Amino acid sequence: MATGNRRILICGAGIAGPSLAHRLLRYGFEPTVIERAAAFRDGSYLIDVWGTGCDIVERYGLLRSEQERAYQFDSLKFVDERGRKVSGFGRGHVAQGVERKVF
Repeated sequence: MATGNRRILICGAGIAGPSLAHRLLRYGFEPTVIERAAAFRDGSYLIDVWGTGCDIVERYGLLRSEQERAYQFDSLKFVDERGRKVSGFGRGHVAQGVERKVF
């Protein structure tokens, strides 16, 4: 049952909300993104994109840009509240068996 209403409300201005809005715009929808936080954070989170995620980033035309800005590291370590290492692993362990990966 088509109503002709192309307006969509998206809750959340993290990575998913604006990404969805961008995609919906390309298909003729009118998305509005709302966010409960008063302002954007100063920092951001480290994310990794691999497999199908790389395909999607490439479809958006952002893969080369993301690869150029990718965070380079040799290993990751997890620390307790005193800064003591409790666990960790090397970059090779993370990327093992993955065809394409961007950190």
